Amino acid sequence: MSRAGRAEHAPSLPALCLSLLGVQLLAVAMRSITFPEVFPGDGSVDLDILDSAYHARLALYAFVNFPSVLDFDPYIAFPDGAPVPLPPLFDWTLAAVAHLFGHDPATFERVAAFASPVLGALGVLPVYALGRMLAGHGVGLGAGALFAVLPAITDSSRIGNIDHHAWVTTLAVTHLALIATLAARDATPRTLAWASAGLLFTRAGLALSWSGSLLYLGLGDATILLVGLLLGRRAVLAGQALGAGLAAALLVPWLATSATPLGGVLSTTTLSWIHVLALLGIAFVSGVLVLLHGSGSQAGVGQRLALAAVLCCGGLGVLLVALPDARDALESALPFFARSDGWGHANLEQRPLFRLARDGIDASLAQRRWGWLVYALPFAWLATLARARADRVRGPALCVAGWMAALGPLAILQERFGRDFAPTAAVGLALLFDDLAAPLRRRVPAALADAAAVLLACALLWPALAESEWPHLVRIGSLLRGEVPANAPPRLSARASLVRFAREIRAATPETGGYFDPTRPPEYAILAQPSYGHVLHYFARRPTPANNLGPYLDLAKFRAVRRAYAERSEPEVIAIAESLGARYVLTSYATARKGPGFLKRLHRGDLRDGESSERLRLRIEGPAGGALLGDLRRPPAGVPAYQLYEVVRGALLEVPAPAGSEVHAETTVLTSLGRRLAFRAAARSESDGWARLRVPYADRSQAESRALEPYRIHVGERVFRASVSDADVREGATLRVSDETADPRTSP
Repeated sequence: MSRAGRAEHAPSLPALCLSLLGVQLLAVAMRSITFPEVFPGDGSVDLDILDSAYHARLALYAFVNFPSVLDFDPYIAFPDGAPVPLPPLFDWTLAAVAHLFGHDPATFERVAAFASPVLGALGVLPVYALGRMLAGHGVGLGAGALFAVLPAITDSSRIGNIDHHAWVTTLAVTHLALIATLAARDATPRTLAWASAGLLFTRAGLALSWSGSLLYLGLGDATILLVGLLLGRRAVLAGQALGAGLAAALLVPWLATSATPLGGVLSTTTLSWIHVLALLGIAFVSGVLVLLHGSGSQAGVGQRLALAAVLCCGGLGVLLVALPDARDALESALPFFARSDGWGHANLEQRPLFRLARDGIDASLAQRRWGWLVYALPFAWLATLARARADRVRGPALCVAGWMAALGPLAILQERFGRDFAPTAAVGLALLFDDLAAPLRRRVPAALADAAAVLLACALLWPALAESEWPHLVRIGSLLRGEVPANAPPRLSARASLVRFAREIRAATPETGGYFDPTRPPEYAILAQPSYGHVLHYFARRPTPANNLGPYLDLAKFRAVRRAYAERSEPEVIAIAESLGARYVLTSYATARKGPGFLKRLHRGDLRDGESSERLRLRIEGPAGGALLGDLRRPPAGVPAYQLYEVVRGALLEVPAPAGSEVHAETTVLTSLGRRLAFRAAARSESDGWARLRVPYADRSQAESRALEPYRIHVGERVFRASVSDADVREGATLRVSDETADPRTSP
């Protein structure tokens, strides 16, 4: 690492390329240590789950229908469907790149698996550029290396994870590097022109890639505006006006031809016309300032800043007054940041880095993502701000420090913003360690001082690496040494468990239409807790009424699904499932952990005396050795992680019995995992002398889970037998049990 202002010889081009390549390979390696989980060796590719799975769904659609993209998805918010809530550029680009390597879905998955590691390696370049701009080649390499290994960003850009985070982070830090280039004291007119042109495309790229792009558009263009005003650069403001206006024009074709955005035409939670208005507003403000600057006005910096503030605030005020939808859209975004929307507290991405606990402040998540470096971040910001004392790098240093000041608090409030903060944090930390090494360089050789700074950084980062990376490295070592016995029982990770079960669901249920043709509506949905929605969309290829977008997709359906898992009786669950067009219901051992919901008790085998499942029959369960998503423990032995129930009418058994007498039926159910479960149903005979019991399992069946024998129906001392077929169960057939079916040994 090298200190700003200290003489440093620029490396030769081959040395520069080799050093950058080394850091990029480090970034790829750190993001690829989960390779065995993604490529288990059986020819399959286990892409990541949650939001990544929905990106896979969109990218696969674009791959199959290239160059078309999906803008309305009938597989979400079933049965109505909904506009796709994610902008199309990232998924379309992924599909286009995959087409360079082949045209079958297997090729798509193999290419998609490497998207995040490659994008992480590309992100090293603008991070290096920022570090070098502020303090030279050594600091640039140090910043790139920190970016390559920080778990705050590597955990969300692993191999197999095709969420947008790696793409957006690389775009955003490139955006900042271009802004810092504008702010450089020695920027030539040609450099300003190229940087402004680049900003045009990064603006449009961010808007077309991420639903939250207003954050970067606002932060980026506010920075450019300040650079132009504080440094008195009319060319910067002119480039901003032209670039923002052209970026708005690039968004218009997509918005004009696609479905109405989720949340309305002025939605703040996905790409909408409010992005166009924001970019046009930026173009207007900077354009007015350009005209003022060129009209011979003698206004000082303070006056120009005041005018810019008036124009921005006035424009925002006019927008909110003239367009009530814009006001409502902005108000709807506040609960997301406040985590008061009923979803944020359950969303792992929205956890705060520091959490209040009974015995003090819980910093475990902060240390898992940043190690002890988390406590150095304020000093890293000060180190970045201190570079602004040097006139040569004042502009770029203030740009980086400003972004750190904006993104740092967001990263503390919600873990997800740590990914956005990581690039500038890496630059600031590299500057901090360079400052710490400076006094040592006066006493020992510079190389030794720099090595000491690197060792200190590694020591402070180690707690995060030990928890996030080391277990994966140990597993790779065990696999390479062949230490996993061939006959060892399967112990799947939480991700592999859910992916495998979703694939089993696809095999066990009828195909649904419209997966690659949105004009053909799917026939049914699977009722599942929202956090399993995206997994079912991609790996099971089945629709759901609610998914990982929580209340932002369809609030009524989200609430209905949650209510289904809290209802205490089967009829209430069935009513909700049928109202949502769900033919199947997914449960897990973690279903509604707090409360006596029927589905929770059904999954765990805790139904109360006299209670049975009449219309929900177990279809499949598993996987063997499976673990739960978001749970640190496995279900108890003998209890599966997941189960899929089919909604059936249930066969109605009519049994002759004295009025008011108790009748019960029983059989043994063989599950898809080979477990044997006792099924029992009970009822009282009515005044007409018949008892009626509704049962969901058939013994004449080839289903994965079925009754091993006909029902034994007990009426006092007598025992009747009733054989039931799949058709009887599905159609709700009435089967009258007569004396002819009674066991002669129990006859009076």
